[in-house]
Amino acid sequence: MIAQSRADSHRLGVAVQIRTVRYKGLFLEDPLAVPWPVVDYLAEQLGIGDASQVKKYAERPKTTYEHAWMIRDAYGYHTFDDTNSWSERQLTRRFRTFLHGWRLMFERQAYESGGTWKFFGGLALGTVGGGKGLIAQHTAAAVASGVEIRYGANVTALHRSHADAVTAR
Repeated sequence: MIAQSRADSHRLGVAVQIRTVRYKGLFLEDPLAVPWPVVDYLAEQLGIGDASQVKKYAERPKTTYEHAWMIRDAYGYHTFDDTNSWSERQLTRRFRTFLHGWRLMFERQAYESGGTWKFFGGLALGTVGGGKGLIAQHTAAAVASGVEIRYGANVTALHRSHADAVTAR
């Protein structure tokens, strides 16, 4: 997709947009509002000698939107009004095996500001049951690994054997 652009400014602009949406989970209103070292790094990766050429990329605002749409379609991203793709039921079904003991935390992804909803991007995972659920998962993993758990026992020292096993005394 980057190679489809003829001008270095567009090649670099598309690369910045791809990197941004992969990192932040969203397209920026100003696609060049990224740290300059990111632009320098991408220019170097693309063999573009003058990274400042990227400033020409946003001269025609529709170009940035058209490229965002191309990136969205090429990578299979969905808009957030696409309820069939982003509903909790659909996502949970897709990640059911992965989510055993975990839950998708939709409530931490968006906030309302000035009558519109803002989306942070990404999707946070939390443990089922919060902190207690996390401790239960760690305990189950330790027991499954053969770790003996003793509650109420005083530990006075830890000993590491030659095989890197740690035991408490």
